[in-house]
Amino acid sequence: MMSYNDPHKEELIRKAVKESGPEKPSPDFVHHVMQRVGGEQEQLPYKPLISGSGWGIIAAVTTGIVLLSLFFTTEWNWTVDLSFLSFLKVSVNTSLWFSIGVILLLILVQIPILKIYHNRKMSGV
Repeated sequence: MMSYNDPHKEELIRKAVKESGPEKPSPDFVHHVMQRVGGEQEQLPYKPLISGSGWGIIAAVTTGIVLLSLFFTTEWNWTVDLSFLSFLKVSVNTSLWFSIGVILLLILVQIPILKIYHNRKMSGV
């Protein structure tokens, strides 16, 4: 670092800094900066994950399942016999088996659909 020995220059610099004072931005400086920052971001239109027709299909399937369960009730019971555990005999209602099947089907369908959706969103398509 260089050291200046000229007291006259140093005194002039001190006087100039005192006279000019610290710089003050304009009163609407923050507003202008925020407009520039906000203007650079691209606003994507809102697009719901499930469209209106998708909700219609979900409503139709749900209504169909409820109506089928109301009109076609059966008293079937499936018994799972675990003979190696003689004390354990489980009786499972048919509705439970159908519910398990529907849940598994939904999971198996949703995973690929969500994966495709996520990949498209990440690639920007």
